[in-house]
Amino acid sequence: MNAADAVAVARLIAKIPGFLRGRVELEEARATLDQRRSQRATDFLALVHAAVYGHARSPYRALLAHAGCEYGDLAALVAREGLEGALSSLYQAGVYVTVDERVAAPSCGAA
Repeated sequence: MNAADAVAVARLIAKIPGFLRGRVELEEARATLDQRRSQRATDFLALVHAAVYGHARSPYRALLAHAGCEYGDLAALVAREGLEGALSSLYQAGVYVTVDERVAAPSCGAA
């Protein structure tokens, strides 16, 4: 662990007592979960757009490009199949990253 990681961990640990003292009512928790669920696809696409397609040297961008999957293809797949369906289609088409980061990417899964 480098110094920056240690500082980040220390900051996180320092915030835990205040977080644990906070109370969230059941209805507030349900509303938050419902809102986050309804935004999952949009949040996923925004993350992929910024973190993958927004960086020309991203290895994930290169892998998706190799699979013929540009951002518009991914967005259309999510719109057509929903987030879970799109991720399932990509996985079935061989587009996935394993824990050891070996990747297979033959097709974007366009239907």
